[in-house]
Formats: sequence, C-alpha cells, structure tokens
Amino acid sequence: MTRLLSVCFFLVGFFVGHPVGAEESQVALEKQIFELVNKERTTAGLAELKWDDRLAEPARYHSERMAKLEFFSHVGPDREDLKDRFARFGLRVRTAGENIFKTRGYDKPSTVVVKSWMESKGHKENILDPAFTEAAIGISKVGDIMFFTQVFAAGQSIEKQ
Repeated sequence: MTRLLSVCFFLVGFFVGHPVGAEESQVALEKQIFELVNKERTTAGLAELKWDDRLAEPARYHSERMAKLEFFSHVGPDREDLKDRFARFGLRVRTAGENIFKTRGYDKPSTVVVKSWMESKGHKENILDPAFTEAAIGISKVGDIMFFTQVFAAGQSIEKQ
C-alpha cells in the first residue's frame, strides 16, 4: 500500500527575475533543490536521498499538469493521484510521499522552496523521513508561475510493472 503524507503550500514572491526558460535550466534547478533537500537531511543526521529518474517522470508530469490545467493540489481535476501517476509510468511503489509548491516571480527559487517545505510540518516530515531513500523533483513554468513536485520513495518498494 502506498503511504502518502503530503501538505500543500503556496507562496507568492514579487522579486523581478529572469525566467527559467530552457529545459536544461529546469533540470539544473531540480538538481539544485534536490541538493538543498539532501543538505537538510544530512544536517539532521540522515542519509542523503538518491536521485531516481523513475520518480522524476511522475514528478515532472504532475507539475506540468498543474501548470497546464491551472490547479494546485495532489489530486488532479480528474481525481488522478500519486498512485495513479506511478501506474501511468509503469511503477508500483509501496512507500511514497509527495511535496508540492507553487510560487511566482523568483529568478532562483530553490532556497525559497526548500525553506518553505522545512517550515511546513508535513513537508518537513517527508524530507526527514528515514524510510525514504530515493526521490526526484519535477518543475513546470507557465508565465511567471512555477510549480514544483517532489516525489519520495523507499527504494526497495519501487517496482517496474
């Protein structure tokens, strides 16, 4: 059974910045946020998470859907949830979690995202959950609004269908 512990958070920033444009920039930002999350884990005495490309697919997909369909939730307008997104990408994950975030106006939002997640009880619990060993982040941008999805899993619980 998939365990989903999640909390939604929205922060609006008003800094004028350069847009995240190219896919290459987006992947770099995903990895930067991932590194900051791992810094929080090591500061708390936990092992670092490993980046898992299998988890990046549903994370990116969910951020893209939130941006295109103009919603902000763990569950899509069609009721699609994390378990459904895993199935879409041929994954079965028994132990998983998800954090989402939405912001606007930040040129380099990585520190804002991680700081906000760490100030939110549910997000922080996901980040510092020792059961999670793998994770990935997906980002999508529409105009000046950015959507972030972070997916966590216990590595031994990920199965390719």
